[in-house]
Amino acid sequence: MGDLLAIIARILAVRERKPAHMSVIFSEAGPGEDRQLVGRTGNLSGNGMLLLSGKRVQAGSLLNLEFVVPGTSHTIKVQAKVTRVNQDSEGTYGAGVHFLGLSDSDQAQIVGYVSA
Repeated sequence: MGDLLAIIARILAVRERKPAHMSVIFSEAGPGEDRQLVGRTGNLSGNGMLLLSGKRVQAGSLLNLEFVVPGTSHTIKVQAKVTRVNQDSEGTYGAGVHFLGLSDSDQAQIVGYVSA
C-alpha cells in the first residue's frame, strides 16, 4: 500500500507526508526575534511540516526551524513560512509551514525518512 501511495504522489506531484513526532526548536525570524521556543511536529514532508506548539504564530510569518531527521543524526536548519494556523480543543496551535531555501541534501534526508 505504501508503494502505491508513493507512486500516486509522484504522478500527481503531491508531496507525501508522514506522521512524525519530534522536537523542533523555532523562533520568529526578524530583528529582535531571537527567543527560541520548543515545539513538536505533527507530520513532515519534503516541503514542510505541521508544527505543534503552545505559542500562536501568525499566518504569513517567517520562522527559523531546527530539527533532527528521525533515525539520523542529520540536523536541519531552515527558514519556513507559516501558511495556516489552527487551535485544537486542548489549546495547542498547529501551524502548517512551508520550507524556504531547503538544500537538496536536506530535502533528500527528509524525503528518505518520509518514504521509508
